[in-house]
Amino acid sequence: MRIGLAPALLSACLLALPACGGPSLTPSARSEKEAISPHFSDFTDIPRPSSATMDLDRTLIFGNADSWVGRLAFTSRMTTIELFDFFKQEMPRFGWEEVTSVRSTVSVLSYRRMDRVAMMQIKSGTLYGSSAELTVSPKGAPVGYSPGSSGYSTGGQGSSGVITTQPLR
Repeated sequence: MRIGLAPALLSACLLALPACGGPSLTPSARSEKEAISPHFSDFTDIPRPSSATMDLDRTLIFGNADSWVGRLAFTSRMTTIELFDFFKQEMPRFGWEEVTSVRSTVSVLSYRRMDRVAMMQIKSGTLYGSSAELTVSPKGAPVGYSPGSSGYSTGGQGSSGVITTQPLR
């Protein structure tokens, strides 16, 4: 028995037709992530180590240019010592004033610039190099002990302008 060539050819064309429909209109997860992913060039107020790669799964940024806040996470081929020294030297060149720094297993650098503060934690990478998280946030109101007063001043505004507390007796 011989099957006609026309029905077989028609069936093949019908099966192949959906493949000719052009590109899908539904964006893939990858293209959405690429479209909204930050890049180091988006941050004009911080230095970037040449070997740094942004960790998009741990990065959370609000704002842009030199008014952003959030967490910038990255890895680097530099050792923790090299990365610590890099930021200690380069942050002041970008207008950041050092508040404190601690070199340790997890090193910490703290800076302030105008109305923002930055805190960086640097630790050894899993296999080689290092990883770091830079958190930038708005600077809060000053809080501290006021010598000669009866307690701590929070710097907040109350009915008298200053809120103080006294220790329990």
